[in-house]
Amino acid sequence: MAHEIVAGVISKHAFVSPTSLKFSGYIAYMSRSEAVRTESYASHNFAFDDMDFDGYNNYMSNPEKSSGLFSKDGNFLTKSQVSNLQKQFAVAQNNESNMWQVVFSFDNAWLEKHNVYKRNSNRLQEQVIMNATRNAMADLLKSEGLLNSAVWSGAIHYNTDNIHVHVAFVEPEPTRELMMYKGTLQRRGKLKYSNIERAKSRIANSISDRTLDFQKIDELVRQKIGSNEIAYQDLDEKRLTERYIKIFSLLPHDRRLWKYNNNAMSKIRPELDLFIEDFIQTYRQDEFSELNGLLDKQVAFNRETYGQKSRFDDYKTNKIHDLYSNIGNTILKEMSSEVSQGHATKLVEQGFSFKPQRLRSPNVNTINTSKIKHMFDKEYKSLREYLNLRAYEKLQRLVKENDEYEL
Repeated sequence: MAHEIVAGVISKHAFVSPTSLKFSGYIAYMSRSEAVRTESYASHNFAFDDMDFDGYNNYMSNPEKSSGLFSKDGNFLTKSQVSNLQKQFAVAQNNESNMWQVVFSFDNAWLEKHNVYKRNSNRLQEQVIMNATRNAMADLLKSEGLLNSAVWSGAIHYNTDNIHVHVAFVEPEPTRELMMYKGTLQRRGKLKYSNIERAKSRIANSISDRTLDFQKIDELVRQKIGSNEIAYQDLDEKRLTERYIKIFSLLPHDRRLWKYNNNAMSKIRPELDLFIEDFIQTYRQDEFSELNGLLDKQVAFNRETYGQKSRFDDYKTNKIHDLYSNIGNTILKEMSSEVSQGHATKLVEQGFSFKPQRLRSPNVNTINTSKIKHMFDKEYKSLREYLNLRAYEKLQRLVKENDEYEL
């Protein structure tokens, strides 16, 4: 009886030390024919050794059939290529490397939905699975610092409800740090859970071909909504001007702290967020609606792919945060630039020592002193709601000083 998968993709991983009989057994297992490897699958693959819980008791039954071995460099490896891999695994064992196994298991209905598998004919686009596995392994090995030292082999195993990919990898020349474990010095074997999860996401996104949606999301976040070419100080809306000035008046003296995600900005960040919300609703509402649609689509994909128990909506939350962080840092960078140049341009000086200096070339984002004077007359009443008289007097002195340095 096949077990029930409650998500489109699940993963499991484990490792054994070089002294383990399972290490030696797997090296021999690699050279066997597909039929023999299928028959002896359960005894040579240990990634699911701890699956006696969560209702996976029957998972380790042998698959119906197995594909040939594939690797980073080739599909369906020849006997010579398999022999070379075996030698590298043997060298790794002699050099006291661990061996890791990772299994990515798929709900066949999920594969069918993404046009990779046809249930009636039991046909799988193995090339798609292999390429997706390569993407996932490249991500995992890079995250673990093993990209240039590890070698791996993989195989696709067919089951009634859960086709899966089994990957084993080693380091012929070990780089993992040595650590004391149970009285003996061993190389660290544990893989970070977050890295495995990211690899699982990579294989799922590769199979479902989410590339175009991801590119569109990043374009909206980085360019169309949160462009770094916008002069936020020059926006036409009066309420945005007032929010802009208020944000500047609250900033800490040390400009090195002017980063959206810096802890020193915790009390100011809500004001930045109000400005960003207002800006988006006023100038980027259509683009933001498009972004929301794409993010909701990804949330639905995450829910069906990783299950109800997964944090499937984190992607949307994180991307919205990226958008706010991008716009917030652009605003803060703009303010810092104005301070460096010695020009107030709608900024209220509060404790800074401005030192006006002659600019090297005209700056389209810089407002000249006559414009600052006009701003005083037009907006003084609204400024008084949150600025004290002393700050206003300092700004008047700044205007007078700027007259001497105007281009």
